[in-house]
Amino acid sequence: MSPNRNKQSSSLAIASQEGEEGVRAMAGECEIRVENFKVGGVAKQDLDPARRKSLNPGLTTVSLT
Repeated sequence: MSPNRNKQSSSLAIASQEGEEGVRAMAGECEIRVENFKVGGVAKQDLDPARRKSLNPGLTTVSLT
């Protein structure tokens, strides 16, 4: 058995316009988001908790800093 069966993961270069659009699109569809940013990096990319909540109120975010 594999613990990661039927799970999807991806990585994006959020410094690019395409990456930012991809993050916003996925935030509206996913259930759990795991992020690994330096302190202050999320606010710089306009992905702060208030913005994410407006995209998907049920989104659970795990932050590894």
